[in-house]
Amino acid sequence: MKKILIGLGVFLGLVLALLIILPFVINIREIVAAQLPAVEKQIHRKIAIGDVRLTLLTGVGAEIRSVSISNHPDFRKEAFVSMESLRARVRLLPLLKKTVMVSSISIVKPDILIEKDGQGRMNFADMITAPKTAEPESKEPKPQEPVKDPLALLGTIQVSNISIKDARFRFYDASKPESAKEYALDRLNLALDAAYSPQEIQVDLGMDVNLMVSDVFPKDAGAPLSIRCSTLLRKNELLIERLKLVLGKMTFNAAARIQDFAAPHIDGQLDLEPTSLENLPAILPMLKPFALKGKLALSDLRATGTIDELKELKGIGGKVSLQNGSITSSALVNSIEKIQVSAVLAGKDVKVQELTFQVGASDVRLDAGIQNIFKPAVTFNLTSSYLDVDGLLPPASKAAQPGETKKEAGAGKPQKAPDLKADGRVAIQKCKLKGVQLEDVTAELTYADAVAVLKKLRFTTFGGVVATSARVDLTDMQTPKWSIDLGLENISANSALSQFTSLKDTLYGNVNTRLSLQGTGKEWSSISKSLGGKGSANVVSGKLASLNLLDAVGQSLGKFQGLGLLAQTLAPQAGVQSKETTFQDLAGKFSVLEGKIQLEDLTMAARDFLLSGGGQIGLDQKLDLRTSVVLSNALSARLEKDNYMKYLLNKNKQLEIPCAISGDVQKPQVAADGDSLNRMLQKAATTAAKDQLQQGLEKKVGKDAGKLLQGLFE
Repeated sequence: MKKILIGLGVFLGLVLALLIILPFVINIREIVAAQLPAVEKQIHRKIAIGDVRLTLLTGVGAEIRSVSISNHPDFRKEAFVSMESLRARVRLLPLLKKTVMVSSISIVKPDILIEKDGQGRMNFADMITAPKTAEPESKEPKPQEPVKDPLALLGTIQVSNISIKDARFRFYDASKPESAKEYALDRLNLALDAAYSPQEIQVDLGMDVNLMVSDVFPKDAGAPLSIRCSTLLRKNELLIERLKLVLGKMTFNAAARIQDFAAPHIDGQLDLEPTSLENLPAILPMLKPFALKGKLALSDLRATGTIDELKELKGIGGKVSLQNGSITSSALVNSIEKIQVSAVLAGKDVKVQELTFQVGASDVRLDAGIQNIFKPAVTFNLTSSYLDVDGLLPPASKAAQPGETKKEAGAGKPQKAPDLKADGRVAIQKCKLKGVQLEDVTAELTYADAVAVLKKLRFTTFGGVVATSARVDLTDMQTPKWSIDLGLENISANSALSQFTSLKDTLYGNVNTRLSLQGTGKEWSSISKSLGGKGSANVVSGKLASLNLLDAVGQSLGKFQGLGLLAQTLAPQAGVQSKETTFQDLAGKFSVLEGKIQLEDLTMAARDFLLSGGGQIGLDQKLDLRTSVVLSNALSARLEKDNYMKYLLNKNKQLEIPCAISGDVQKPQVAADGDSLNRMLQKAATTAAKDQLQQGLEKKVGKDAGKLLQGLFE
């Protein structure tokens, strides 16, 4: 026992003597200063250091205070790298030979600044670019250097411990000066421990940091990030046995195997533990205006293949799910509730097995597939029992006031049509759109090569059925070209006009129509100039409110001499006749061109008359029609008893009155056509005079005498 104590005392004495002698034997500042010129030449930067001292109690090494490396002269004047202190522990025997072999490194408060300028240059590019040297030209291909064994390379370094305390890493991106932005890793703490053997290197890493992005996170705030990793490096293989990453309150777990460093092959797996959406705003502050709920999970995400294969997303697979999600915000008309999402990733393809949500009384289910997310080809099937489209869309923007110019989003910048393909089906039992109730809505939609096609859109509304199809060419997004084919069956005319136009309580009846239109543009000002098309329509069992057509015609006849009976027949005293026109059928063909609707074969069949004719209706609702009103046999029979009026009847013993309709659609002005009517009256007067003279002669001379006057009136 005595010998042991004596041996221990001798050992401690030697250690103490060594600690006293080493500072005099080793000039650590001289050793460090001798290395600086070579390092400066290699990195093309000036290095400034403060106090340098030898450390003994914590291990043989050196501590350097206030280290800084200058920035490139074309960038900011701040240091490229600065740190409060750098401490390195070295192996003793190589140090006695003035050779530095580091076993551990400790860095306190480093600040690293990476910059990118408007030309895309990095402030460290010249530090890693080897100087160009003239080499003799050779036609022989230069042999490729073999990849060094990383195990052997790292084994020569033998740094078993690295620690970084309270670091700051900044990246200033000024490649676009108008939107320069700074990203930062702040309050970074890192601990790395390595164990070496001839066969493998075991590395355990722990890191805590704050992620910061200007204009995303408030000043001096960020998202906390924690990484714990255990890796094993063998010859030509890197095994990440355990990787746990905690971002905010989101926890990711991963593992991977990387083989063949010459052409790396990766086999990795990543999972996101089920996390509440309430945790996202702390990581993505732009989500703070939204109240989020629900459980988000990412499971079985795998990446298998070479680097090139993974760039093409080959070997990628996994599942994403969201359960019982909701989104609430003052920016939304209604909260989005009961969100359920289940999707499967397979390489470039995504299959949405289920996406359901509710907005107010609306419910939506979407099943979709996306092939090749780089150039998507989408197929989908959207179903709903009730869809309030008005409740899904944000409020319409305020209309521009007179004299104001409405600035469209993206004005002045050419817009490209989406480069994708789509093919889908829609089935909605009940729908509300622009305040209109639709039922049994079905449709097919395709999109490819900048052309969207709506096929077989069919729904019931206003008591009838609407069937339509449309095509939009978006090659020029500013002035799209479109066409539409529309069919209406038994639609309530007044309900539809009251909803979409200013013609409320003007026309009643059930409308049937076939219409084809083509146009260019998005705003009515441009559409109205290019609008063209044709169609046909008829309204059955209807009426024109606030207009009695026969009464209006009768009132206009009062200024014509000899037509008092006719005027009284058509326009009796006030209060005797209704102020509307009831008809059995109103029909016609029409074409649209240069801002006007050209009517052809216009007819209106009523109890007391038949109207026919044609003309123009402007898109500004101005009327210019030329028509003929043929009175019914019942009305015409009243006139046949008059010795003068009977000469105005046609061969069918009906009175035909030429009329002009002008004014606008809401207040039409109906009047007899004076020129045509005067010609009719002249002809009737001539015929009446001839008959009266002939009858008089026949009474006095005989029937043959009347024939003498026949040629006189022809």
